[in-house]
Amino acid sequence: MTAALNSTGLMPVLASAGSTLIEPALSAILGSAPAPLPDISVGATPAFGAAAPLAAIVGADPGRLLSAAKNLAADRGEIEAVIGEAIPLIAHAAAGIIATGQQFLASAVSLLPGLLAGPAGFSAALSIAALAEGALGDVDKQLGELRSALEPLVARLHALVAAATERDPLVPSASAQAAGEELRATTHPAAVETADAPEAPDAVPDAPAPVPAPSTGGSEAGHAAVEAAKSMVGTPYVWGGNAPGGFDCSGLTSWAYSQAGVDIPRTAENQATGRQVSYEELQTGDLVVWSGHVAMYAGDGMMVEAGDPVQMNPVRTSNIGMPFKGFWRPTA
Repeated sequence: MTAALNSTGLMPVLASAGSTLIEPALSAILGSAPAPLPDISVGATPAFGAAAPLAAIVGADPGRLLSAAKNLAADRGEIEAVIGEAIPLIAHAAAGIIATGQQFLASAVSLLPGLLAGPAGFSAALSIAALAEGALGDVDKQLGELRSALEPLVARLHALVAAATERDPLVPSASAQAAGEELRATTHPAAVETADAPEAPDAVPDAPAPVPAPSTGGSEAGHAAVEAAKSMVGTPYVWGGNAPGGFDCSGLTSWAYSQAGVDIPRTAENQATGRQVSYEELQTGDLVVWSGHVAMYAGDGMMVEAGDPVQMNPVRTSNIGMPFKGFWRPTA
């Protein structure tokens, strides 16, 4: 019988008919399976252990900062909890939909021989169509159940954002700004060895001193980045800020370089990138990097940095005891 069908060319017709009936339905079923959540990294909560001792030095109250840090840690925990609950729900729904597709395929393939039964073959085709309809209905049901399960998690995220929006912005008060200036005044120049830079470049005094300023040469991108950063002088400091409304230190340098068409890492310690240079080799646009702070050399022995506010200062190698990572040229 099979040989006869092959010889008359009916087997290819059967295969084509079966494929036309099954493949679109199977594709629709499997295409409905939700993809796994991407790897979402919330990032580590910054350490604020030094806030209280630093505040004690200048008689400031670290309460607002510590409260904000506590809220930040709580928000991070809630986000991680929501993600942790969502991942198995999505995986379970995807596995169920794939199983539905496999079951539909097995049942539909078993009906393919019925397409050869003369006029009765129409009944087999109707049965395959009914299987497809039932499988797609089951998929809709599973997706509806997934939506219902995810709705409370989405609501928790909306509530978290709403609560964070209602909090008072962490803008330094006048007394806090004065405390910051006092802390900066208590720093002492020092060249600190680090694992990344076994020998720090030559130390540069924190205050103006008779140290010859390096050349102001540099790449076109370096000059453009400095001009962008200098245009933000006077902008308030905002922790995590990376836009003209407010900057933190690495937010300013990464934003400035992005204006020049150059992408550099977002965090301060990761901006020790490109080629390390000495103080004497400094060119416009080079970065001055500590383990927790970064500034940009602007020429004539000066640098631009996101203090509070964004400001110009003489080049230095100390910053409230932070390990100095050196001078770096990201465009090298």
